[in-house]
Amino acid sequence: MSSFGSRALAVACWLCGLAILVLGAWLVCYAPNCAANATDAKIIEWFSRQHNAAADQLFRAVTWLGSVVVLMPLVIASGVALALHRRIREAYFLAVALAGTIVIMHTSKLLVARPRPNDIDALIAMPWDQSFPSAHTAQIVSVMLAGLMIIYRLNPIWFNSLWPVALITVVLVALSRIYLQVHYLSDVLVGATVGVLWVCGLALLVLHQTKERQKE
Repeated sequence: MSSFGSRALAVACWLCGLAILVLGAWLVCYAPNCAANATDAKIIEWFSRQHNAAADQLFRAVTWLGSVVVLMPLVIASGVALALHRRIREAYFLAVALAGTIVIMHTSKLLVARPRPNDIDALIAMPWDQSFPSAHTAQIVSVMLAGLMIIYRLNPIWFNSLWPVALITVVLVALSRIYLQVHYLSDVLVGATVGVLWVCGLALLVLHQTKERQKE
């Protein structure tokens, strides 16, 4: 693919992500005061009936994997390791993947201002910010996907072993946000989708063009 083609495809990814954010915001805020729609309400109520001590502890622990408190040190440490091995482009890609996701998610939260679920008591302290979209989900998706892309470039054998672990981690974090009663399903789905599109677009600009230059 040419340099122009990769740029165009990257922009297309980001425009799709923006469209999903706008459409999602319109759908969730179609109800008065951005309250839960029927599907969101039913799903979060169903999860509330599945609570038990073991699952409560599991999801309370797992949900931290999507937090910047965990992901930021992980990305910094990985970036330093990559830089020491002269993989500056990959280190930059990983850092921007997380930083960009944080900015996109929290800007969207401020603009949409959807209240958190409040019909059922949450199993953790209710986060201070708004509900839509799920930043934890988007952040774990972005870091896991960016990490897998880097690993595939460096060692495809490791990629084959690690992608199932990354996928399970993403699914567990996403489920934890609903199980713990701090997000609706729509928050999680939009967060995950936008995270994927953001990283794919970024990869086309940062990683793919580097590969093209190496061929030249």
